[in-house]
Amino acid sequence: MAQTGLTKSLLSWLTRVLGILFVLWVAPTALGSLSSSRDANVDFSATNPWRDLPADPAVHDTLREVLFIGDILRDGLLPTSLPEDDYDTYSDLLRSLEGREDLTWLVIQETRIDRTVSAIANRGGLNSPIPDEPHDLQERVRRLHDHWWALSSARDKPDRWEERFDTTYLPSLLTAQALEGSQRAKGFKLKLTPDQKFQAEAKYEAYRRTRDRAVSYLKNHPPKPMAWVPIQTEPEAKRGIWETVFQDGLLHAGRKVFGKQMVDNPLFKPVYRDLTTERIPYDWVDPAQPVETYSEQDHIREMEAFREEARLRQERTDKQAKFQEKLLIEEKWRRGEKGEL
Repeated sequence: MAQTGLTKSLLSWLTRVLGILFVLWVAPTALGSLSSSRDANVDFSATNPWRDLPADPAVHDTLREVLFIGDILRDGLLPTSLPEDDYDTYSDLLRSLEGREDLTWLVIQETRIDRTVSAIANRGGLNSPIPDEPHDLQERVRRLHDHWWALSSARDKPDRWEERFDTTYLPSLLTAQALEGSQRAKGFKLKLTPDQKFQAEAKYEAYRRTRDRAVSYLKNHPPKPMAWVPIQTEPEAKRGIWETVFQDGLLHAGRKVFGKQMVDNPLFKPVYRDLTTERIPYDWVDPAQPVETYSEQDHIREMEAFREEARLRQERTDKQAKFQEKLLIEEKWRRGEKGEL
């Protein structure tokens, strides 16, 4: 019996060793360089995805425009557009996203424009219909979503704590395609009216106030990862990686693992939260910013502007809900489901 137990223990130990050797054979970059530009001895436990924005004014111009585009498309197209909407503006804003060549992963992350596009791409359905919109809007949004998704799924996408995350420009959806002369002449540069420029600047300033305050805290108080994932995504390599944590290499819900096993394991890298979900002390003040003082009049004006914005948003939400109810009834009539009305 003792000999049998010793044999099983030896086989278990050999299995783990073979698992590690398999990872090194299948994915030789796992313990070494993740790519030609990555450090071979990265300490993932010391990473911090939050830092100051680049000083390049062009980056801030892009942020300003993409923040504006995202808000307009989100408010206008989710959950549905309205017949009286300015579809030409929606098309122009979408065309800017389709053809822009100044989008970095940093811009995508900071503006969350990929999430807005994803939500719009997934509109519709039997219980949440949308109208027939001009300019082929829905199909174009889906193509843009698929394009960005493919780029984000690529193995060479930089991680958030890498410098390349700020400097890697995404290839645009349209510039690689053959365009008609009229389309090419129009270009992709966004031309805003004076009122739109005012709105874009206001959105940008609000974003910077929130972002700069949070990042000033997180730079000195690095966030904790919310999860750890294998640095290799191939099924064969992942099985070998998990064998460095579990003897059988099997991962399933409810199986316990100590965080230290991930922190000290160079085969795993961290996953961090979005800035909006990081916990920043309520009384934290950015030491690099001057102390702002508000008068009672300033507070009143701010609250009045907030209430007016909320009123307009609710008014549009109500219109969208009624319009979708109408579309739903029409759709059921077309399907011959009069008995459900």
